[in-house]
Amino acid sequence: MNSTMPMENLNALKADMKLRKWVIQSFQFIYKRETYIVLVHLFVGNNVRVNPLASVRLDFLRYSNINDIFQVEANRLRLFIDTRKEELEFRAYFRIDDSVPNSGKIKDQFAAVLGKAIPSSVNATPSDREKEAMARSLSLSDSRDPSMIYCKGVKRNPEENGIQQKRSLFNDNKTRILRPELYRQFENDKTISFVYSADSQKSKSDADILRDFSLRQG
Repeated sequence: MNSTMPMENLNALKADMKLRKWVIQSFQFIYKRETYIVLVHLFVGNNVRVNPLASVRLDFLRYSNINDIFQVEANRLRLFIDTRKEELEFRAYFRIDDSVPNSGKIKDQFAAVLGKAIPSSVNATPSDREKEAMARSLSLSDSRDPSMIYCKGVKRNPEENGIQQKRSLFNDNKTRILRPELYRQFENDKTISFVYSADSQKSKSDADILRDFSLRQG
């Protein structure tokens, strides 16, 4: 790993995500004997960068509790942890003793360890836990409700002011993760969005969703 670019794989991963039309990816990372799921977010839609030098946002989730999250922007050179408040949050999340000196060096060391775990291409076989984490995060980006992961239908998006509305990349990616067979039925028709609920009882099978859609189109 290049010491001047400790997270150099981020650029290759970002390029592969764009090529394959993914706005989110995941990988696992072990630090101080604890396993984390790391979500890599591209800056699209309402995922807006704070630091103009950042190329992605990284969300760290404890594998044992994916609701316990630490977010930080990054590029291949560094993590953007610049204020004392951000540093304290970083240290607290990763259980780094605040009395340990040389904070800049610690962040560099952390980036170097992280860099070894960053893949250079899209993960074709994420674990079920990673899929759950990605789907919940995409739901937050698309609907602000992370529990909306149960697909209950599809819909044709309307025209607004003469412009055909298309499904969001968040809705697209979530369905690729959660309902790949259903997704393939509408993959090339960007006017179709997938409808989700937070209620598991409202989830429908692919066959039922396709039948309902066919009857509406009839």
